[in-house]
Amino acid sequence: MTAWICLFVDYHHHISMRMVNSGILIFAIPKFVFFILQFLSFWVASGTTAMVLSLFIFGLTRGWKMLQIRKLTCHSTDLPEAFNGYRIVQLTDLHLGTFGNRQEYIQSIVEETNRLHPDLIVFTGDLINNNSQEMLPYMQTLSKLEARDGIYSILGNHDYGEYGNDHSYEYRKRTLTQLIRQQEQMGWKVLRDESIEIFRNNEHIYLIGVENISLPPFPRKGNLDKALQGIVEKEKGKNTFKILLSHDPNHWKMEVLRKTSIQLTLSGHTHGAQLRFGKITPARFAFRYWGGKFVENRQMLYVSLGLGGAFQFRLGAWPELTQITLYNSDDGRYS
Repeated sequence: MTAWICLFVDYHHHISMRMVNSGILIFAIPKFVFFILQFLSFWVASGTTAMVLSLFIFGLTRGWKMLQIRKLTCHSTDLPEAFNGYRIVQLTDLHLGTFGNRQEYIQSIVEETNRLHPDLIVFTGDLINNNSQEMLPYMQTLSKLEARDGIYSILGNHDYGEYGNDHSYEYRKRTLTQLIRQQEQMGWKVLRDESIEIFRNNEHIYLIGVENISLPPFPRKGNLDKALQGIVEKEKGKNTFKILLSHDPNHWKMEVLRKTSIQLTLSGHTHGAQLRFGKITPARFAFRYWGGKFVENRQMLYVSLGLGGAFQFRLGAWPELTQITLYNSDDGRYS
Protein backbone atom coordinates (compact mmCIF):
# COMPACT_ATOMS: atom_id res chain seq x y z
CA MET A 1 0.00 0.00 0.00
CA THR A 2 1.24 3.48 -0.75
CA ALA A 3 1.55 6.43 1.58
CA TRP A 4 -1.42 8.68 2.26
CA ILE A 5 -0.29 11.16 -0.38
CA CYS A 6 -0.70 8.56 -3.11
CA LEU A 7 -3.23 5.99 -1.95
CA PHE A 8 -4.23 5.00 -5.43
CA VAL A 9 -0.96 5.15 -7.42
CA ASP A 10 2.31 3.44 -6.46
CA TYR A 11 4.98 6.06 -6.94
CA HIS A 12 7.11 5.32 -3.93
CA HIS A 13 9.75 3.17 -5.55
CA HIS A 14 11.48 6.39 -6.62
CA ILE A 15 13.65 8.21 -4.07
CA SER A 16 12.56 11.45 -5.72
CA MET A 17 8.94 10.73 -4.82
CA ARG A 18 9.91 10.15 -1.20
CA MET A 19 11.52 13.59 -1.26
CA VAL A 20 8.38 15.03 -2.82
CA ASN A 21 6.22 13.44 -0.11
CA SER A 22 8.48 14.88 2.59
CA GLY A 23 8.34 18.27 0.92
CA ILE A 24 4.56 18.19 0.85
CA LEU A 25 4.43 17.36 4.55
CA ILE A 26 6.96 20.00 5.62
CA PHE A 27 6.16 22.83 3.23
CA ALA A 28 2.99 22.48 1.19
CA ILE A 29 0.49 21.39 3.85
CA PRO A 30 1.65 23.86 6.57
CA LYS A 31 1.57 26.62 3.96
CA PHE A 32 -1.97 25.64 2.98
CA VAL A 33 -3.04 25.63 6.65
CA PHE A 34 -1.61 29.11 7.14
CA PHE A 35 -3.33 30.39 3.98
CA ILE A 36 -6.74 29.17 5.17
CA LEU A 37 -6.45 30.32 8.78
CA GLN A 38 -4.88 33.73 8.16
CA PHE A 39 -8.34 35.09 7.39
CA LEU A 40 -9.33 34.34 10.98
CA SER A 41 -6.20 35.61 12.71
CA PHE A 42 -2.53 35.90 11.87
CA TRP A 43 -1.56 34.55 15.27
CA VAL A 44 -4.00 31.63 15.09
CA ALA A 45 -2.68 30.81 11.61
CA SER A 46 0.94 31.05 12.72
CA GLY A 47 0.42 28.92 15.84
CA THR A 48 -1.56 26.23 14.06
CA THR A 49 0.93 26.10 11.20
CA ALA A 50 3.83 25.73 13.63
CA MET A 51 2.02 22.89 15.40
CA VAL A 52 1.27 21.06 12.13
CA LEU A 53 4.86 21.49 10.98
CA SER A 54 6.18 20.15 14.30
CA LEU A 55 3.93 17.09 14.09
CA PHE A 56 5.02 16.27 10.55
CA ILE A 57 8.69 16.69 11.43
CA PHE A 58 8.15 14.31 14.36
CA GLY A 59 6.52 11.80 12.02
CA LEU A 60 9.45 12.00 9.62
CA THR A 61 12.18 11.74 12.25
CA ARG A 62 10.77 9.56 15.04
CA GLY A 63 7.20 8.50 14.35
CA TRP A 64 8.12 5.83 11.79
CA LYS A 65 10.04 3.84 14.42
CA MET A 66 7.63 4.18 17.37
CA LEU A 67 6.93 0.46 17.45
CA GLN A 68 3.68 -0.53 19.18
CA ILE A 69 2.75 -3.99 20.46
CA ARG A 70 -0.95 -4.76 20.05
CA LYS A 71 -2.48 -7.61 22.02
CA LEU A 72 -5.91 -9.05 21.36
CA THR A 73 -7.79 -12.30 21.79
CA CYS A 74 -9.94 -14.45 19.54
CA HIS A 75 -12.55 -16.76 21.12
CA SER A 76 -14.16 -19.60 19.21
CA THR A 77 -15.92 -22.82 20.18
CA ASP A 78 -14.33 -24.37 17.06
CA LEU A 79 -10.86 -24.07 18.57
CA PRO A 80 -9.53 -27.41 19.86
CA GLU A 81 -8.89 -27.44 23.60
CA ALA A 82 -5.21 -28.25 22.98
CA PHE A 83 -4.82 -24.81 21.35
CA ASN A 84 -6.38 -22.86 24.21
CA GLY A 85 -4.01 -19.93 24.86
CA TYR A 86 -2.18 -20.38 21.53
CA ARG A 87 -0.15 -17.24 20.71
CA ILE A 88 0.27 -15.90 17.17
CA VAL A 89 2.41 -12.88 16.33
CA GLN A 90 1.55 -11.09 13.11
CA LEU A 91 4.12 -9.01 11.25
CA THR A 92 3.32 -7.26 7.97
CA ASP A 93 4.34 -4.63 5.42
CA LEU A 94 8.01 -4.21 6.25
CA HIS A 95 8.82 -2.60 2.86
CA LEU A 96 12.50 -3.14 3.58
CA GLY A 97 13.72 -0.98 0.70
CA THR A 98 12.41 2.07 2.52
CA PHE A 99 14.92 1.67 5.36
CA GLY A 100 18.16 1.43 3.40
CA ASN A 101 20.34 -0.26 6.00
CA ARG A 102 18.77 0.75 9.32
CA GLN A 103 19.52 -2.40 11.26
CA GLU A 104 18.55 -1.02 14.65
CA TYR A 105 14.85 -0.74 13.79
CA ILE A 106 14.58 -4.21 12.25
CA GLN A 107 16.56 -5.62 15.18
CA SER A 108 14.06 -4.08 17.60
CA ILE A 109 11.20 -5.78 15.75
CA VAL A 110 12.92 -9.15 16.03
CA GLU A 111 13.70 -8.67 19.73
CA GLU A 112 10.17 -7.56 20.63
CA THR A 113 8.65 -10.44 18.67
CA ASN A 114 10.83 -13.07 20.34
CA ARG A 115 10.12 -11.53 23.73
CA LEU A 116 6.46 -12.48 23.24
CA HIS A 117 7.41 -16.17 22.93
CA PRO A 118 4.96 -16.87 20.11
CA ASP A 119 3.78 -20.33 19.18
CA LEU A 120 3.50 -19.15 15.58
CA ILE A 121 4.78 -16.15 13.60
CA VAL A 122 3.00 -15.04 10.42
CA PHE A 123 4.00 -12.38 7.92
CA THR A 124 1.15 -11.05 5.78
CA GLY A 125 2.92 -9.59 2.76
CA ASP A 126 4.94 -6.71 1.31
CA LEU A 127 8.37 -7.67 2.50
CA ILE A 128 9.97 -5.45 -0.16
CA ASN A 129 9.14 -2.41 -2.26
CA ASN A 130 10.50 -3.31 -5.69
CA ASN A 131 13.49 -5.63 -5.71
CA SER A 132 14.60 -8.73 -3.84
CA GLN A 133 18.01 -7.07 -3.32
CA GLU A 134 16.33 -5.00 -0.61
CA MET A 135 16.31 -8.17 1.50
CA LEU A 136 20.06 -8.66 1.61
CA PRO A 137 20.97 -6.33 4.51
CA TYR A 138 18.30 -7.85 6.75
CA MET A 139 18.31 -11.58 6.11
CA GLN A 140 20.62 -12.40 8.99
CA THR A 141 18.60 -10.28 11.41
CA LEU A 142 15.19 -11.61 10.33
CA SER A 143 16.45 -15.20 10.48
CA LYS A 144 16.68 -14.77 14.27
CA LEU A 145 12.90 -14.76 14.64
CA GLU A 146 11.77 -17.75 16.69
CA ALA A 147 8.43 -19.54 17.09
CA ARG A 148 7.60 -23.02 18.28
CA ASP A 149 5.56 -23.92 15.20
CA GLY A 150 7.58 -21.92 12.70
CA ILE A 151 7.28 -18.78 10.58
CA TYR A 152 4.89 -18.60 7.65
CA SER A 153 4.44 -15.81 5.13
CA ILE A 154 2.38 -14.80 2.11
CA LEU A 155 3.01 -12.44 -0.79
CA GLY A 156 1.75 -8.87 -0.96
CA ASN A 157 1.28 -6.75 -4.06
CA HIS A 158 4.84 -5.42 -3.83
CA ASP A 159 6.46 -8.83 -3.58
CA TYR A 160 5.86 -9.62 -7.25
CA GLY A 161 8.42 -7.09 -8.49
CA GLU A 162 5.88 -5.06 -10.44
CA TYR A 163 6.80 -1.61 -9.12
CA GLY A 164 10.38 -1.33 -10.32
CA ASN A 165 11.66 0.33 -13.47
CA ASP A 166 11.90 -3.00 -15.29
CA HIS A 167 8.42 -4.34 -16.04
CA SER A 168 9.51 -7.32 -18.10
CA TYR A 169 8.19 -10.78 -17.32
CA GLU A 170 11.75 -12.06 -16.82
CA TYR A 171 12.52 -9.41 -14.20
CA ARG A 172 9.30 -10.02 -12.28
CA LYS A 173 9.79 -13.77 -12.35
CA ARG A 174 13.39 -13.44 -11.18
CA THR A 175 12.44 -11.06 -8.36
CA LEU A 176 9.69 -13.35 -7.10
CA THR A 177 11.85 -16.48 -7.31
CA GLN A 178 14.70 -14.80 -5.44
CA LEU A 179 12.40 -13.42 -2.76
CA ILE A 180 10.87 -16.82 -2.06
CA ARG A 181 14.32 -18.42 -1.95
CA GLN A 182 15.54 -15.75 0.46
CA GLN A 183 12.63 -16.40 2.81
CA GLU A 184 13.33 -20.13 2.71
CA GLN A 185 16.96 -19.41 3.60
CA MET A 186 15.74 -17.47 6.65
CA GLY A 187 13.64 -20.43 7.73
CA TRP A 188 10.32 -18.98 6.59
CA LYS A 189 7.72 -20.97 4.65
CA VAL A 190 5.84 -19.08 1.93
CA LEU A 191 2.23 -20.21 1.52
CA ARG A 192 1.01 -19.82 -2.06
CA ASP A 193 -2.67 -20.77 -2.24
CA GLU A 194 -2.15 -23.65 0.14
CA SER A 195 -2.77 -24.73 3.70
CA ILE A 196 -0.89 -26.57 6.43
CA GLU A 197 -2.02 -28.37 9.56
CA ILE A 198 -0.63 -27.40 12.96
CA PHE A 199 -0.85 -30.13 15.59
CA ARG A 200 -1.14 -30.15 19.38
CA ASN A 201 -1.42 -33.63 20.85
CA ASN A 202 -3.96 -35.33 18.60
CA GLU A 203 -5.77 -32.12 17.64
CA HIS A 204 -5.10 -29.65 14.85
CA ILE A 205 -5.96 -26.30 13.27
CA TYR A 206 -5.39 -25.07 9.73
CA LEU A 207 -3.23 -22.19 8.56
CA ILE A 208 -4.16 -21.00 5.06
CA GLY A 209 -2.17 -18.61 2.90
CA VAL A 210 -3.27 -17.05 -0.39
CA GLU A 211 -1.36 -14.99 -2.90
CA ASN A 212 -2.42 -11.37 -3.27
CA ILE A 213 -6.14 -10.90 -3.92
CA SER A 214 -7.08 -7.24 -4.31
CA LEU A 215 -9.42 -4.87 -6.05
CA PRO A 216 -8.00 -2.84 -8.98
CA PRO A 217 -5.53 -1.21 -9.39
CA PHE A 218 -3.80 -3.82 -7.22
CA PRO A 219 -3.24 -7.28 -8.69
CA ARG A 220 -5.26 -10.42 -8.18
CA LYS A 221 -2.93 -13.40 -8.07
CA GLY A 222 -4.46 -15.76 -5.53
CA ASN A 223 -7.06 -18.51 -5.53
CA LEU A 224 -8.85 -19.13 -2.25
CA ASP A 225 -10.72 -22.17 -3.56
CA LYS A 226 -7.42 -23.82 -4.40
CA ALA A 227 -6.06 -23.04 -0.93
CA LEU A 228 -9.15 -24.56 0.72
CA GLN A 229 -9.39 -27.64 -1.45
CA GLY A 230 -7.41 -29.97 0.77
CA ILE A 231 -9.23 -28.74 3.87
CA VAL A 232 -12.65 -29.42 2.39
CA GLU A 233 -11.57 -32.96 1.55
CA LYS A 234 -10.27 -33.61 5.09
CA GLU A 235 -12.93 -31.87 7.19
CA LYS A 236 -15.90 -34.13 6.30
CA GLY A 237 -18.44 -31.79 7.82
CA LYS A 238 -16.39 -30.74 10.85
CA ASN A 239 -15.85 -27.01 11.36
CA THR A 240 -12.14 -27.09 12.16
CA PHE A 241 -10.59 -23.81 13.29
CA LYS A 242 -8.96 -22.02 10.36
CA ILE A 243 -6.65 -19.00 10.13
CA LEU A 244 -6.36 -17.23 6.78
CA LEU A 245 -3.43 -15.02 5.80
CA SER A 246 -4.54 -12.60 3.07
CA HIS A 247 -2.63 -9.39 2.40
CA ASP A 248 -5.49 -7.12 1.32
CA PRO A 249 -8.38 -6.78 3.83
CA ASN A 250 -10.83 -6.19 0.97
CA HIS A 251 -10.54 -9.91 0.31
CA TRP A 252 -12.40 -10.67 3.55
CA LYS A 253 -15.60 -9.07 2.26
CA MET A 254 -15.08 -10.36 -1.27
CA GLU A 255 -14.69 -14.07 -0.61
CA VAL A 256 -14.36 -14.95 3.08
CA LEU A 257 -17.12 -13.38 5.16
CA ARG A 258 -20.32 -15.51 5.10
CA LYS A 259 -18.91 -17.46 2.14
CA THR A 260 -16.52 -19.68 4.09
CA SER A 261 -16.21 -21.05 7.62
CA ILE A 262 -12.84 -19.34 8.19
CA GLN A 263 -12.92 -18.03 11.76
CA LEU A 264 -9.89 -15.70 11.73
CA THR A 265 -8.36 -13.66 8.90
CA LEU A 266 -5.16 -11.62 9.25
CA SER A 267 -4.33 -8.83 6.78
CA GLY A 268 -2.22 -5.71 6.34
CA HIS A 269 -1.73 -3.56 3.22
CA THR A 270 -3.38 -0.30 4.30
CA HIS A 271 -0.70 1.07 6.70
CA GLY A 272 -3.55 3.12 8.15
CA ALA A 273 -2.33 5.56 5.44
CA GLN A 274 0.61 6.19 7.83
CA LEU A 275 -1.40 9.12 9.20
CA ARG A 276 -4.15 9.05 11.81
CA PHE A 277 -5.70 11.38 14.35
CA GLY A 278 -7.96 9.23 16.52
CA LYS A 279 -10.38 7.60 14.08
CA ILE A 280 -9.66 10.14 11.36
CA THR A 281 -7.37 8.79 8.64
CA PRO A 282 -7.18 9.14 4.85
CA ALA A 283 -7.19 5.32 4.71
CA ARG A 284 -10.96 5.44 5.25
CA PHE A 285 -11.36 6.86 1.73
CA ALA A 286 -9.81 3.74 0.21
CA PHE A 287 -10.66 0.93 2.64
CA ARG A 288 -13.72 -0.06 4.62
CA TYR A 289 -11.50 -2.29 6.77
CA TRP A 290 -8.53 0.01 7.13
CA GLY A 291 -7.13 -1.06 10.51
CA GLY A 292 -7.95 -2.92 13.72
CA LYS A 293 -10.42 -5.72 14.37
CA PHE A 294 -13.74 -6.35 12.68
CA VAL A 295 -16.24 -9.05 13.69
CA GLU A 296 -19.25 -10.21 11.72
CA ASN A 297 -21.08 -13.54 11.64
CA ARG A 298 -18.73 -14.85 14.35
CA GLN A 299 -15.84 -14.36 11.91
CA MET A 300 -12.98 -12.06 12.78
CA LEU A 301 -10.69 -9.92 10.63
CA TYR A 302 -7.66 -8.14 12.02
CA VAL A 303 -5.94 -5.51 9.86
CA SER A 304 -2.48 -4.62 11.11
CA LEU A 305 -1.15 -1.14 10.35
CA GLY A 306 2.19 -2.74 9.49
CA LEU A 307 5.81 -2.02 10.29
CA GLY A 308 7.16 -0.06 7.33
CA GLY A 309 5.75 2.11 4.62
CA ALA A 310 6.07 4.01 1.41
CA PHE A 311 8.59 6.34 3.01
CA GLN A 312 9.89 6.96 6.52
CA PHE A 313 6.90 8.70 8.04
CA ARG A 314 4.27 7.72 10.60
CA LEU A 315 2.01 9.95 12.62
CA GLY A 316 -0.74 8.45 14.74
CA ALA A 317 -0.81 5.28 12.64
CA TRP A 318 2.26 3.99 14.47
CA PRO A 319 4.06 0.85 13.28
CA GLU A 320 2.86 -2.26 15.03
CA LEU A 321 3.37 -5.93 15.64
CA THR A 322 0.37 -7.86 16.88
CA GLN A 323 -0.11 -10.76 19.28
CA ILE A 324 -3.35 -12.69 18.87
CA THR A 325 -4.13 -15.24 21.58
CA LEU A 326 -6.67 -17.95 20.76
CA TYR A 327 -9.16 -19.25 23.32
CA ASN A 328 -11.76 -21.96 23.26
CA SER A 329 -14.93 -20.25 24.41
CA ASP A 330 -18.67 -20.57 23.93
CA ASP A 331 -19.47 -16.88 24.23
CA GLY A 332 -18.23 -15.77 20.80
CA ARG A 333 -16.24 -12.89 22.25
CA TYR A 334 -13.54 -11.05 20.35
CA SER A 335 -11.47 -8.50 22.21
